[in-house]
Amino acid sequence: MSTLRYVLAILLVSALTACGGGGGSGGGQDSGKKSNNQATGSTGSITGEEVSDDPLINELVYTNNQFIATVCPQLSATLVNGASLTAADVVACENEALGVIYNDNDQHLEDLCPVATAEAALDTTPIAEITDISFLPACLAESLEGAGGDLGDVLDDDNGLVDLVCPDAETFEDCIVDIIESDPDTTPEEVIELLDCEEGQTLYQCLVAAGQDLENAMQLISNNNSLSQALCPDAAALMEGTSEVNAEQCLAEIVSNTDAILNLGGGLGAICGSDTAPLTCLLNSGELIGPVVEATGGEPLDADFINNLITALDPATDTGEPSNLSLLEDLPDLLDAIPGLGDLINADYEADPANFDLFEFLNELLAAYDIVEQLPALGGIIDDLLADDGNNDIPLNVDDLLAGLTPEALALISPLLDSLPTAEPLLNEILAAFQCGSDAQTCLANAQTSLAQLNTVLAHEPELAELLNRLLDTLLGQTSGALLQPAIDLLAEVPEAIALTDLIDEMLKKVFGDPADNGEVMLTVNAYPGVTEKTEATDILLTALIAGLLDGSPLSIAGYLDEVKQDINKFASEYPQNGYNTTQLVQWLESLQ
Repeated sequence: MSTLRYVLAILLVSALTACGGGGGSGGGQDSGKKSNNQATGSTGSITGEEVSDDPLINELVYTNNQFIATVCPQLSATLVNGASLTAADVVACENEALGVIYNDNDQHLEDLCPVATAEAALDTTPIAEITDISFLPACLAESLEGAGGDLGDVLDDDNGLVDLVCPDAETFEDCIVDIIESDPDTTPEEVIELLDCEEGQTLYQCLVAAGQDLENAMQLISNNNSLSQALCPDAAALMEGTSEVNAEQCLAEIVSNTDAILNLGGGLGAICGSDTAPLTCLLNSGELIGPVVEATGGEPLDADFINNLITALDPATDTGEPSNLSLLEDLPDLLDAIPGLGDLINADYEADPANFDLFEFLNELLAAYDIVEQLPALGGIIDDLLADDGNNDIPLNVDDLLAGLTPEALALISPLLDSLPTAEPLLNEILAAFQCGSDAQTCLANAQTSLAQLNTVLAHEPELAELLNRLLDTLLGQTSGALLQPAIDLLAEVPEAIALTDLIDEMLKKVFGDPADNGEVMLTVNAYPGVTEKTEATDILLTALIAGLLDGSPLSIAGYLDEVKQDINKFASEYPQNGYNTTQLVQWLESLQ
């Protein structure tokens, strides 16, 4: 049996028996509830066309359950648990999920079904017909496989786990279905605390996430180290070397003590808190250190490396700025932004696992942390610098980057740059920050200094950061430019929309300077946002304008109109050459209210 299968099996047993065992239904539900105790499930509740060849997938997609509550919580909240969905409901659920993916607010979906979410991100156009459904059945099938498929070999008649976890289920599949169908409101608080479920997570969603954390955590308890000694002292004392068997025996001891509370200090206290259950601490460890496990190949980590890492997290000595704990917490974002960083970590770790100082390595990348915090699209340039110690093969000006784009991407980005004249010189200044001619560390430090005040602005104006990231991602060939499509459609189809980009551009000039006057824009901003009187409405104005442009939806701006009309008129008076378009903008938005 694989480690992951064992991990997930034990996880379900420990979680669902923490409150007295039984059911797999989140606890507290009548055992006579509707059940799918047939291998293929039932399609009796389907009220529209089938969305899958699998009857079970059809049944679950057409029923309000924990899966539906995870992928489309707004729709789910309008229905009672267990209610049947109509075909129109299923279409609305798919569109709600596609909207979340389009807005890049889909981490919970990536955790549940990463492959289906990535495929859906390629085309998030809302659907109109049930026959166009694709994401929901694909996500459900993937999540069922990830949350349950690996348990099939151990939840069989020989080991008795089926009777312990879900006694009414005849198959393993039925056990997982029982969890999906259970009422989220009846999930015992003890299970939520034990699995350290995030606020708003369903039990099903939490189990999938916990299984992922445990898969990494098993690589931390495969040998005798300070973590295994704290969580499974008996098993740790018998460990010889590093093995999968060691991890399984340690986990068995952990889940046999779900009621135990550990009083932890030092680095373990920083990871898990001072008073925690062994299983909860194991999950916390897998979540925090998991990115390191993945960067080093997903294999068990060296015992001395684990000991040194935990020691370095002791709050008594971890007093740097930023702290080692902060570096570790932010590492996933850095790994996401810089594609080759994991390989660099792994190379240094493999050279000398016992003595590899992860935090010394990460401290050399502090500049990169700061840069990608607001502009993760620059991670590709940083990756290029690190790979060849400061020699950058990527063109660092907009014209050269445009020349290398596909016709499709060029058609998406060019109209937006044309309608925002200040954007191109601003992007050129950002790119120029990486002109170095020195080693990678010096280059990154110089870039960090150049971009510091810009990042301060972007921290206050996340929509401006989003606009710049989408432009940079497209220019650098890191995305197809599809996220610019709604803005391009809006500008092409609605003549009044040009007033949006006119006003956005005037605001950018107030922040960064007018390139027509200065020959360039300024990344050093003396008085954010460059106006004498900074008001809350000014922030709302820029946020609303850019959000409306990127979403291709002026309605989002119209909703803020009463708050920002005064600021729009103020900008119009200060820039009389733009007065006509600004007046037109106000009139247009008023017509939308």
